[in-house]
Amino acid sequence: MFKKFFLASIGCFDEKTLYRMPTILTIRDVCSPELCQRLCTNHQTCFHFSHQVNSGVCRLKDRETNKEPPKIEFFQFVSGPYTCDGKREAEHILTVCT
Repeated sequence: MFKKFFLASIGCFDEKTLYRMPTILTIRDVCSPELCQRLCTNHQTCFHFSHQVNSGVCRLKDRETNKEPPKIEFFQFVSGPYTCDGKREAEHILTVCT
C-alpha cells in the first residue's frame, strides 16, 4: 500500500501533471514523489521525474533542452525537477514503503 502525502512544503513539484519527455528509466513500487525525486537526483542523466501516485510507478525523465518541460494535466501524477535546490548530491537511499 502506498502512503498518503502532502505536497504543501514542496514548492517545485507540479501536482496533477505528467511531464512529456523521454523516459530513461521506469521504477516500480516507489512510495512517494519525494523518493522518486531522490532516485532522479541519484541518476546521472535524469533531469525530471513523474510519479504515478496510485500505482507507485516512478518515471525518470531525460532533458530535451534547457527550456520548461512539456506538460499535460494528468490527475494521478506528480512531477518535478531532479532537485528543488539545484544541487545534485549522490546519497545512499534506504527507504521502506509501507
